[in-house]
Amino acid sequence: MSVASELEKLAGLLREGLVTREEFDEQKRVLMSNATNASNPSLGGGSSSSIGKSLGAYNILGTVGRGGMGVVYRARHRSGQIASRQGGDVALKVLHAQYSQEPNFQERFEREATLGLKLNHAGIVKVHDLIVDGGTLALAMELVNGQELSDLIGKVRGPIPWREAVTMFDGLLGAVSHAHGAGVIHRDLKPENIMVCKGGELKVLDFGIARDESSGKTKTGTGMGTVDYMAPEQYTDASKVDARADIYALGMTLYEMVAGRLPWAPEATEFEVLNAKASGNLPPPTQFYPDIPPELVSVIAQAMDVDLSRRCQSADAFGSALNGVIRSADAAAKKARKEEDLKAKEAAGAAKNASDDVAQLSELVVPETEERSKAPSKRPKSVRMWLGLVSAIVFIV
Repeated sequence: MSVASELEKLAGLLREGLVTREEFDEQKRVLMSNATNASNPSLGGGSSSSIGKSLGAYNILGTVGRGGMGVVYRARHRSGQIASRQGGDVALKVLHAQYSQEPNFQERFEREATLGLKLNHAGIVKVHDLIVDGGTLALAMELVNGQELSDLIGKVRGPIPWREAVTMFDGLLGAVSHAHGAGVIHRDLKPENIMVCKGGELKVLDFGIARDESSGKTKTGTGMGTVDYMAPEQYTDASKVDARADIYALGMTLYEMVAGRLPWAPEATEFEVLNAKASGNLPPPTQFYPDIPPELVSVIAQAMDVDLSRRCQSADAFGSALNGVIRSADAAAKKARKEEDLKAKEAAGAAKNASDDVAQLSELVVPETEERSKAPSKRPKSVRMWLGLVSAIVFIV
Protein backbone atom coordinates (compact mmCIF):
# COMPACT_ATOMS: atom_id res chain seq x y z
CA MET A 1 0.00 0.00 0.00
CA SER A 2 1.32 3.49 -0.87
CA VAL A 3 2.15 6.11 1.74
CA ALA A 4 -0.74 8.29 0.52
CA SER A 5 -3.18 5.41 0.94
CA GLU A 6 -1.81 4.66 4.40
CA LEU A 7 -2.28 8.28 5.42
CA GLU A 8 -5.85 8.37 4.09
CA LYS A 9 -6.67 5.18 5.98
CA LEU A 10 -5.09 6.58 9.16
CA ALA A 11 -7.00 9.85 8.81
CA GLY A 12 -10.24 7.89 8.48
CA LEU A 13 -9.52 6.04 11.71
CA LEU A 14 -8.84 9.35 13.43
CA ARG A 15 -12.11 10.86 12.23
CA GLU A 16 -13.99 7.80 13.49
CA GLY A 17 -12.29 8.07 16.89
CA LEU A 18 -10.58 4.69 16.57
CA VAL A 19 -7.14 6.18 17.14
CA THR A 20 -6.07 9.14 19.27
CA ARG A 21 -4.46 12.30 17.95
CA GLU A 22 -1.17 11.24 19.55
CA GLU A 23 -1.30 7.82 17.86
CA PHE A 24 -2.14 9.47 14.53
CA ASP A 25 0.77 11.92 14.79
CA GLU A 26 3.21 9.16 15.73
CA GLN A 27 2.12 6.88 12.88
CA LYS A 28 2.25 9.78 10.45
CA ARG A 29 5.77 10.64 11.59
CA VAL A 30 6.90 7.05 11.05
CA LEU A 31 5.32 6.89 7.59
CA MET A 32 6.87 10.20 6.53
CA SER A 33 10.27 9.21 7.90
CA ASN A 34 10.20 5.92 6.02
CA ALA A 35 9.08 7.71 2.87
CA THR A 36 11.90 10.25 3.12
CA ASN A 37 14.51 7.54 3.59
CA ALA A 38 13.14 5.61 0.64
CA SER A 39 13.04 8.62 -1.69
CA ASN A 40 15.39 9.29 -4.58
CA PRO A 41 18.70 10.28 -2.96
CA SER A 42 19.78 12.28 -5.99
CA LEU A 43 17.03 14.89 -5.76
CA GLY A 44 14.01 13.95 -3.64
CA GLY A 45 16.22 12.98 -0.71
CA GLY A 46 17.99 16.32 -0.58
CA SER A 47 21.48 14.86 -0.23
CA SER A 48 24.60 16.96 -0.67
CA SER A 49 25.29 15.05 -3.91
CA SER A 50 22.34 16.93 -5.47
CA ILE A 51 24.31 20.19 -5.46
CA GLY A 52 25.67 20.95 -8.90
CA LYS A 53 23.06 18.82 -10.66
CA SER A 54 20.24 20.18 -12.75
CA LEU A 55 16.50 19.73 -12.95
CA GLY A 56 14.88 20.94 -16.11
CA ALA A 57 16.42 24.31 -16.91
CA TYR A 58 17.56 24.91 -13.32
CA ASN A 59 20.95 24.34 -11.74
CA ILE A 60 20.82 23.25 -8.09
CA LEU A 61 23.03 25.39 -5.85
CA GLY A 62 22.22 24.16 -2.36
CA THR A 63 19.58 22.77 0.01
CA VAL A 64 17.17 25.16 1.74
CA GLY A 65 15.07 22.69 3.71
CA ARG A 66 13.38 19.30 3.86
CA GLY A 67 9.83 18.23 4.61
CA GLY A 68 7.61 15.18 4.62
CA MET A 69 6.59 15.66 0.99
CA GLY A 70 9.81 16.87 -0.57
CA VAL A 71 12.93 18.98 -0.54
CA VAL A 72 13.47 22.66 -1.26
CA TYR A 73 16.66 23.65 -3.05
CA ARG A 74 18.27 26.95 -3.92
CA ALA A 75 18.54 26.99 -7.70
CA ARG A 76 19.02 29.29 -10.69
CA HIS A 77 17.74 29.21 -14.24
CA ARG A 78 20.45 28.57 -16.81
CA SER A 79 19.25 31.51 -18.88
CA GLY A 80 20.68 34.69 -17.41
CA GLN A 81 17.79 36.70 -18.83
CA ILE A 82 15.14 34.49 -17.25
CA ALA A 83 17.11 34.29 -14.00
CA SER A 84 17.21 38.09 -13.88
CA ARG A 85 13.46 38.29 -14.50
CA GLN A 86 12.93 35.79 -11.67
CA GLY A 87 15.02 37.90 -9.30
CA GLY A 88 18.11 35.68 -9.33
CA ASP A 89 18.06 32.50 -7.26
CA VAL A 90 14.78 30.68 -6.76
CA ALA A 91 13.43 28.09 -4.35
CA LEU A 92 13.04 24.78 -6.17
CA LYS A 93 10.40 22.69 -4.41
CA VAL A 94 10.90 19.06 -5.47
CA LEU A 95 8.26 16.44 -4.67
CA HIS A 96 9.52 13.10 -3.35
CA ALA A 97 9.63 10.46 -6.07
CA GLN A 98 6.95 8.20 -4.57
CA TYR A 99 4.49 11.12 -4.35
CA SER A 100 5.14 12.11 -7.95
CA GLN A 101 3.41 8.89 -8.98
CA GLU A 102 0.37 9.44 -6.74
CA PRO A 103 -2.56 11.12 -8.59
CA ASN A 104 -3.73 13.00 -5.47
CA PHE A 105 -0.31 14.47 -4.80
CA GLN A 106 0.21 15.27 -8.47
CA GLU A 107 -3.10 17.13 -8.57
CA ARG A 108 -2.26 19.09 -5.43
CA PHE A 109 1.18 20.04 -6.74
CA GLU A 110 -0.13 21.06 -10.15
CA ARG A 111 -2.94 23.07 -8.52
CA GLU A 112 -0.42 24.97 -6.44
CA ALA A 113 1.54 25.75 -9.61
CA THR A 114 -1.53 26.85 -11.59
CA LEU A 115 -2.91 29.09 -8.86
CA GLY A 116 0.53 30.43 -7.98
CA LEU A 117 1.06 31.51 -11.58
CA LYS A 118 -2.38 33.13 -11.57
CA LEU A 119 -1.79 35.24 -8.45
CA ASN A 120 0.52 38.24 -8.46
CA HIS A 121 0.79 40.07 -5.15
CA ALA A 122 3.70 41.15 -2.96
CA GLY A 123 2.16 39.24 -0.04
CA ILE A 124 2.00 35.93 -1.92
CA VAL A 125 5.09 33.83 -2.63
CA LYS A 126 5.38 33.96 -6.41
CA VAL A 127 5.45 30.78 -8.48
CA HIS A 128 7.68 31.06 -11.55
CA ASP A 129 7.54 27.67 -13.18
CA LEU A 130 6.26 24.08 -13.04
CA ILE A 131 8.96 21.55 -13.93
CA VAL A 132 8.23 18.02 -15.09
CA ASP A 133 11.48 16.17 -15.65
CA GLY A 134 10.98 12.47 -16.22
CA GLY A 135 9.20 11.24 -13.09
CA THR A 136 10.13 14.30 -11.02
CA LEU A 137 7.76 17.17 -10.26
CA ALA A 138 9.06 20.52 -9.05
CA LEU A 139 8.02 24.14 -8.59
CA ALA A 140 10.35 27.09 -9.12
CA MET A 141 9.24 29.70 -6.60
CA GLU A 142 10.28 33.03 -5.16
CA LEU A 143 13.11 32.52 -2.67
CA VAL A 144 12.08 34.16 0.61
CA ASN A 145 14.69 35.03 3.23
CA GLY A 146 12.89 34.64 6.52
CA GLN A 147 11.15 32.12 8.72
CA GLU A 148 7.74 30.57 9.20
CA LEU A 149 5.35 32.56 11.37
CA SER A 150 4.88 29.42 13.48
CA ASP A 151 8.58 29.48 14.38
CA LEU A 152 8.44 33.18 15.25
CA ILE A 153 5.53 32.61 17.64
CA GLY A 154 6.52 29.25 19.06
CA LYS A 155 10.32 29.37 19.24
CA VAL A 156 11.58 32.94 18.95
CA ARG A 157 9.20 35.43 20.57
CA GLY A 158 6.01 33.99 21.98
CA PRO A 159 3.19 36.58 22.03
CA ILE A 160 3.73 39.42 19.57
CA PRO A 161 2.75 42.88 20.90
CA TRP A 162 -0.74 43.49 19.59
CA ARG A 163 0.01 46.70 17.67
CA GLU A 164 2.98 45.09 15.90
CA ALA A 165 0.92 41.99 15.13
CA VAL A 166 -1.91 44.06 13.63
CA THR A 167 0.55 46.06 11.52
CA MET A 168 2.11 42.84 10.19
CA PHE A 169 -1.34 41.41 9.56
CA ASP A 170 -2.41 44.27 7.33
CA GLY A 171 -0.23 43.09 4.43
CA LEU A 172 -1.39 39.52 4.90
CA LEU A 173 -5.02 40.58 4.62
CA GLY A 174 -4.17 42.44 1.42
CA ALA A 175 -2.70 39.24 -0.05
CA VAL A 176 -5.73 37.16 0.92
CA SER A 177 -8.06 39.83 -0.46
CA HIS A 178 -6.16 39.65 -3.76
CA ALA A 179 -6.54 35.86 -3.88
CA HIS A 180 -10.25 36.06 -3.07
CA GLY A 181 -10.70 38.71 -5.75
CA ALA A 182 -9.21 36.24 -8.24
CA GLY A 183 -11.66 33.58 -7.06
CA VAL A 184 -9.07 31.60 -5.08
CA ILE A 185 -9.81 30.30 -1.56
CA HIS A 186 -6.69 29.06 0.21
CA ARG A 187 -8.45 26.70 2.70
CA ASP A 188 -5.28 25.98 4.68
CA LEU A 189 -4.10 29.33 6.04
CA LYS A 190 -2.00 28.83 9.18
CA PRO A 191 1.30 30.11 10.63
CA GLU A 192 3.20 27.24 8.94
CA ASN A 193 2.03 28.54 5.55
CA ILE A 194 2.97 32.15 6.24
CA MET A 195 6.55 33.37 5.88
CA VAL A 196 7.94 36.29 7.87
CA CYS A 197 10.44 38.24 5.78
CA LYS A 198 13.46 40.05 7.20
CA GLY A 199 11.58 43.34 7.31
CA GLY A 200 8.61 41.81 9.13
CA GLU A 201 6.36 41.51 6.06
CA LEU A 202 4.20 38.39 5.78
CA LYS A 203 3.91 36.22 2.67
CA VAL A 204 1.39 33.45 1.98
CA LEU A 205 2.52 30.18 0.45
CA ASP A 206 1.25 26.66 -0.28
CA PHE A 207 -1.95 26.85 -2.33
CA GLY A 208 -1.87 23.06 -2.65
CA ILE A 209 -5.45 22.52 -1.43
CA ALA A 210 -6.78 25.88 -2.53
CA ARG A 211 -10.02 26.06 -4.49
CA ASP A 212 -10.39 28.07 -7.68
CA GLU A 213 -14.02 29.15 -7.88
CA SER A 214 -13.45 31.04 -11.11
CA SER A 215 -12.38 27.96 -13.09
CA GLY A 216 -15.70 26.14 -12.99
CA LYS A 217 -13.79 23.07 -11.77
CA THR A 218 -14.43 23.42 -8.05
CA LYS A 219 -13.53 20.37 -6.02
CA THR A 220 -15.27 20.03 -2.67
CA GLY A 221 -14.69 17.72 0.22
CA THR A 222 -14.68 17.75 3.99
CA GLY A 223 -11.51 17.56 6.02
CA MET A 224 -9.56 19.95 3.77
CA GLY A 225 -7.28 22.05 5.97
CA THR A 226 -5.51 21.83 9.32
CA VAL A 227 -7.78 21.09 12.28
CA ASP A 228 -6.45 23.85 14.56
CA TYR A 229 -7.16 26.58 12.00
CA MET A 230 -9.89 25.28 9.70
CA ALA A 231 -13.38 26.77 9.95
CA PRO A 232 -16.14 24.59 11.46
CA GLU A 233 -18.00 24.41 8.14
CA GLN A 234 -14.95 22.79 6.52
CA TYR A 235 -15.60 19.61 8.45
CA THR A 236 -19.38 19.81 8.88
CA ASP A 237 -20.71 20.94 5.49
CA ALA A 238 -18.23 21.53 2.66
CA SER A 239 -20.98 23.01 0.49
CA LYS A 240 -20.92 26.09 2.75
CA VAL A 241 -17.18 26.65 2.41
CA ASP A 242 -16.36 29.99 0.82
CA ALA A 243 -13.89 32.85 1.34
CA ARG A 244 -15.11 33.21 4.93
CA ALA A 245 -13.35 29.95 5.80
CA ASP A 246 -10.07 31.78 5.18
CA ILE A 247 -11.28 34.61 7.43
CA TYR A 248 -11.79 32.11 10.26
CA ALA A 249 -8.26 30.74 9.78
CA LEU A 250 -6.87 34.28 9.75
CA GLY A 251 -8.73 35.06 12.98
CA MET A 252 -7.23 31.98 14.63
CA THR A 253 -3.79 32.94 13.33
CA LEU A 254 -4.07 36.47 14.76
CA TYR A 255 -5.33 34.99 18.04
CA GLU A 256 -2.17 32.86 18.24
CA MET A 257 0.05 35.82 17.32
CA VAL A 258 -1.17 38.05 20.17
CA ALA A 259 -1.78 35.31 22.76
CA GLY A 260 1.32 33.25 21.95
CA ARG A 261 -0.76 30.07 21.82
CA LEU A 262 -4.01 28.54 20.59
CA PRO A 263 -7.23 28.48 22.70
CA TRP A 264 -6.78 24.82 23.66
CA ALA A 265 -3.98 22.87 25.29
CA PRO A 266 -1.23 21.53 22.99
CA GLU A 267 -2.17 17.97 23.92
CA ALA A 268 -5.85 18.44 22.98
CA THR A 269 -7.21 15.74 20.70
CA GLU A 270 -8.77 16.49 17.32
CA PHE A 271 -12.17 15.62 18.79
CA GLU A 272 -11.68 18.12 21.62
CA VAL A 273 -10.57 20.84 19.21
CA LEU A 274 -13.54 20.32 16.90
CA ASN A 275 -15.96 20.34 19.84
CA ALA A 276 -14.44 23.54 21.23
CA LYS A 277 -14.85 25.24 17.85
CA ALA A 278 -18.40 24.02 17.36
CA SER A 279 -19.39 25.42 20.76
CA GLY A 280 -18.28 28.89 19.72
CA ASN A 281 -17.23 29.46 23.32
CA LEU A 282 -13.45 29.83 23.08
CA PRO A 283 -11.48 31.60 25.83
CA PRO A 284 -10.42 35.14 24.88
CA PRO A 285 -6.73 35.66 24.07
CA THR A 286 -6.47 37.91 27.14
CA GLN A 287 -6.78 34.78 29.25
CA PHE A 288 -3.25 33.87 28.14
CA TYR A 289 -1.76 37.33 27.57
CA PRO A 290 -3.54 40.29 29.19
CA ASP A 291 -2.07 43.23 27.27
CA ILE A 292 -4.60 43.12 24.41
CA PRO A 293 -7.27 45.83 24.01
CA PRO A 294 -10.90 44.64 24.31
CA GLU A 295 -11.66 46.08 20.86
CA LEU A 296 -9.12 43.71 19.30
CA VAL A 297 -10.50 40.77 21.28
CA SER A 298 -13.94 41.57 19.81
CA VAL A 299 -12.63 41.74 16.23
CA ILE A 300 -10.84 38.39 16.58
CA ALA A 301 -14.00 36.84 18.02
CA GLN A 302 -16.03 38.16 15.09
CA ALA A 303 -13.54 36.71 12.60
CA MET A 304 -13.99 33.30 14.25
CA ASP A 305 -17.76 33.40 14.70
CA VAL A 306 -19.32 29.99 14.02
CA ASP A 307 -22.34 31.74 12.49
CA LEU A 308 -21.30 32.65 8.94
CA SER A 309 -23.74 35.57 8.84
CA ARG A 310 -22.04 37.18 11.86
CA ARG A 311 -18.46 36.42 10.85
CA CYS A 312 -16.33 39.09 9.14
CA GLN A 313 -17.50 38.81 5.55
CA SER A 314 -14.23 39.59 3.78
CA ALA A 315 -10.53 40.22 4.25
CA ASP A 316 -11.15 43.90 3.54
CA ALA A 317 -13.81 44.07 6.28
CA PHE A 318 -11.41 42.33 8.65
CA GLY A 319 -8.73 44.89 7.79
CA SER A 320 -11.11 47.81 8.30
CA ALA A 321 -12.07 46.48 11.73
CA LEU A 322 -8.40 46.17 12.71
CA ASN A 323 -7.72 49.71 11.50
CA GLY A 324 -10.60 50.80 13.72
CA VAL A 325 -8.85 49.18 16.69
CA ILE A 326 -5.68 51.16 15.90
CA ARG A 327 -7.63 54.42 15.57
CA SER A 328 -9.48 53.79 18.81
CA ALA A 329 -6.24 53.03 20.65
CA ASP A 330 -4.58 56.14 19.20
CA ALA A 331 -7.56 58.32 20.19
CA ALA A 332 -7.55 56.88 23.73
CA ALA A 333 -3.81 57.45 24.03
CA LYS A 334 -4.18 61.04 22.75
CA LYS A 335 -6.97 61.71 25.25
CA ALA A 336 -4.90 60.23 28.07
CA ARG A 337 -1.95 62.46 27.12
CA LYS A 338 -4.18 65.55 27.11
CA GLU A 339 -5.55 64.65 30.53
CA GLU A 340 -2.04 64.10 31.86
CA ASP A 341 -0.91 67.44 30.40
CA LEU A 342 -3.93 69.18 31.95
CA LYS A 343 -3.23 67.62 35.34
CA ALA A 344 0.42 68.63 35.08
CA LYS A 345 -0.54 72.22 34.23
CA GLU A 346 -3.06 72.37 37.09
CA ALA A 347 -0.47 71.00 39.49
CA ALA A 348 2.10 73.54 38.28
CA GLY A 349 -0.44 76.38 38.62
CA ALA A 350 -1.38 75.29 42.13
CA ALA A 351 2.28 75.14 43.11
CA LYS A 352 2.89 78.67 41.76
CA ASN A 353 -0.15 80.06 43.57
CA ALA A 354 0.99 78.51 46.81
CA SER A 355 4.45 79.99 46.32
CA ASP A 356 2.96 83.45 45.68
CA ASP A 357 0.78 83.21 48.80
CA VAL A 358 3.78 82.32 50.93
CA ALA A 359 5.69 85.30 49.53
CA GLN A 360 2.82 87.69 50.31
CA LEU A 361 2.44 86.38 53.84
CA SER A 362 6.15 86.77 54.46
CA GLU A 363 5.86 90.47 53.52
CA LEU A 364 2.87 91.09 55.80
CA VAL A 365 3.96 89.20 58.88
CA VAL A 366 6.84 90.95 60.71
CA PRO A 367 8.68 88.93 63.31
CA GLU A 368 7.83 90.02 66.90
CA THR A 369 11.43 90.78 67.88
CA GLU A 370 11.88 92.97 64.83
CA GLU A 371 8.59 94.80 65.56
CA ARG A 372 9.66 95.51 69.12
CA SER A 373 13.06 96.83 68.08
CA LYS A 374 11.44 99.30 65.70
CA ALA A 375 8.65 100.51 68.06
CA PRO A 376 9.34 103.63 70.30
CA SER A 377 9.93 103.02 73.99
CA LYS A 378 6.83 103.82 76.07
CA ARG A 379 6.30 103.80 79.86
CA PRO A 380 3.20 102.29 81.25
CA LYS A 381 0.29 104.72 81.75
CA SER A 382 0.23 104.25 85.55
CA VAL A 383 3.88 105.22 85.85
CA ARG A 384 3.22 108.40 83.86
CA MET A 385 0.33 109.37 86.12
CA TRP A 386 2.41 109.04 89.33
CA LEU A 387 5.27 111.02 87.82
CA GLY A 388 2.84 113.81 86.88
CA LEU A 389 1.34 113.89 90.39
CA VAL A 390 4.75 114.06 92.06
CA SER A 391 5.79 116.87 89.72
CA ALA A 392 2.61 118.89 90.66
CA ILE A 393 3.20 118.49 94.41
CA VAL A 394 6.78 119.62 94.07
CA PHE A 395 5.65 122.66 92.07
CA ILE A 396 3.05 123.66 94.76
CA VAL A 397 5.49 123.29 97.58
